[in-house]
Amino acid sequence: MVTPQPVPATVPSYQPVIPMPHTSAMGPVYVVNCGECVRELEARGRARARGDEAAVRRIDEYLDAHRAECRMQGGAPAWVPGLGEFAVDLSHGDAVAGQVVGRDGQEAILRVPGEDEPRHTSTFRQASVLEELSVKNAVVNRRRGGLPW
Repeated sequence: MVTPQPVPATVPSYQPVIPMPHTSAMGPVYVVNCGECVRELEARGRARARGDEAAVRRIDEYLDAHRAECRMQGGAPAWVPGLGEFAVDLSHGDAVAGQVVGRDGQEAILRVPGEDEPRHTSTFRQASVLEELSVKNAVVNRRRGGLPW
């Protein structure tokens, strides 16, 4: 006799993102939007896994000073884009979305579909999901037409 196999549960691609609760069974969950803080917290986790308590203390001291600096600047530091992420240039009046291809100090270098040269901007924000999809769609459409970026 053949036993029926259970059908694997699938998540439809159109399902909305469910926000994470701010508390869990292990305690409160903190949202960290500073890239430097995330890197230091990851390093602290690796140091703790190695059992290097001296490194954990040094990182904790640095994080305390960094958080105080963030508070003096009016909150967490501005979003720092990573390579490949999507950002919106706000420096020319109209918001123009593109992919981050580099950084030069405080400037982000964006590759914008339809422009030959990368765009350098110091006034930017993180792209929304809609803006990111718009850029990706424009790139695909340009490639279908035989055009670069």
